[in-house]
Amino acid sequence: MNFIKFNNLKFDNPTVAKKCETFIDKHIDEILSTEDGTNFLLNLPIKYFMSLCKSDALNIHSENTLIEFIQKYLKHRDGLPKLPEEEVQLDFSLLTDAEKEAREKLKNEKIAEEAKKRDEEQK
Repeated sequence: MNFIKFNNLKFDNPTVAKKCETFIDKHIDEILSTEDGTNFLLNLPIKYFMSLCKSDALNIHSENTLIEFIQKYLKHRDGLPKLPEEEVQLDFSLLTDAEKEAREKLKNEKIAEEAKKRDEEQK
């Protein structure tokens, strides 16, 4: 199977996107058996990755293959900056003022620590 590499390809047409999902569902084993195919899937946006893993139509011969792919995907994503949809949005409305202040202090300390690391790395 040959894969054509497209950078930042987006399908605004739902019909085309659905056909791509159907193709991947049907040929997942074959796609994962190649380095290009695996790399393609490793670079899927998180929402497509999650949709793929949840798909009832996924034609995979071994659950272990899927588990191994999930582990590879998560390891690959771990080294990348988080996308906005991956950021956890917490509801602080039930916290006391003291709890909110403590969380804000921790957040600011973390930001300062990260900035210090970046400065040291640039030297």
